[in-house]
Amino acid sequence: MELTFGFDAGIVTVRLSGRYSMADAKTALAAVLPEPGTRSVRGTLIDLRGSAAIETRTGEELREWARYLGSMSESLGRRAAILVGSDLAFGLARMVAARIEDSLLAIRIARDEIEAVDWLER
Repeated sequence: MELTFGFDAGIVTVRLSGRYSMADAKTALAAVLPEPGTRSVRGTLIDLRGSAAIETRTGEELREWARYLGSMSESLGRRAAILVGSDLAFGLARMVAARIEDSLLAIRIARDEIEAVDWLER
């Protein structure tokens, strides 16, 4: 797994690429997100375009990811955009988003980074 991240104008950007376990993804995300209340986070961009893992996830792993993201709502800035690069990844990410809709986290699935960042900045 390769992980890069940044923080600019209140938007946290996390890029995951390669193959990785769900546990590794959750650990990596938790490590780069600021503790609630320590930084003003307006939203989080999770870039999975380079991920070889998302398209191999089971239904249970997708539900686990949704529960995790929902539980991290405050750290994510209550808004998260998941950036994907294929139709299959888009559909799987929509399944995750559908599971999150009952939490306090607003989520958007996108293929275009400019569109995703624009949504986060609104």
